[in-house]
Amino acid sequence: TCVVKQFKPSRQDENFLKVARRLFNSEAETLRRLGTHDQIPALLDLFEENQEFYLVQEYIAGQTLQDELSAVKRMNEAQAIDLLRDVLTVL
Repeated sequence: TCVVKQFKPSRQDENFLKVARRLFNSEAETLRRLGTHDQIPALLDLFEENQEFYLVQEYIAGQTLQDELSAVKRMNEAQAIDLLRDVLTVL
């Protein structure tokens, strides 16, 4: 199972696309360098088609950080420390 992320540049002029392509390739290279981690989706492939950019990444089941934080109205100190440890371990 995988996720396909689409990046559609807001403008189609060649100079803007050149910058968008460079940023897209830079992000893809960063994802490759991250290697494999059970909480970071692996980059499986990337491609450009019709001036749109696509990343194909491993699908990781679970809640997003935003969902986790939305579910809790207020954290106590221990919960905040646990959350930060989980996030910082990945980073």
